[in-house]
Amino acid sequence: MDLPASVKALSAMRLGVGVTALAYPSAFALVLGRPPAEGRTPMATITTTFFGIRELGITAITLGASADEPRALRRTLLLGAATDGLDLVIVAIRSIRRPALRRAVLLFAPASVISVALHLRAAQNVEVGS
Repeated sequence: MDLPASVKALSAMRLGVGVTALAYPSAFALVLGRPPAEGRTPMATITTTFFGIRELGITAITLGASADEPRALRRTLLLGAATDGLDLVIVAIRSIRRPALRRAVLLFAPASVISVALHLRAAQNVEVGS
């Protein structure tokens, strides 16, 4: 059985984010409201690389879980929802003490909420037999 189109779309989204993080770390500095040069510092490059690898890893796990393994597929979709939701919560908490992160919260919040909702909806639609 083939993966649902919604799962493929979510995986494509994560793949795009992961590749962008690896190829253009300075783009993430811009999204965070920082000068592009800050995205090219050694620590920013390492952090963005870790983020990109994480996104590619979740993509690989999700695409590797076939519709013939509904429990595994559901777990990977819930992992995606939890990852995006926790990202937003942690950045929001840290933005309380670091106002420079508030722009990141405002920019990422809609995407994170949409991603969590889509992952949860896709997980809910996975038929798991008894």
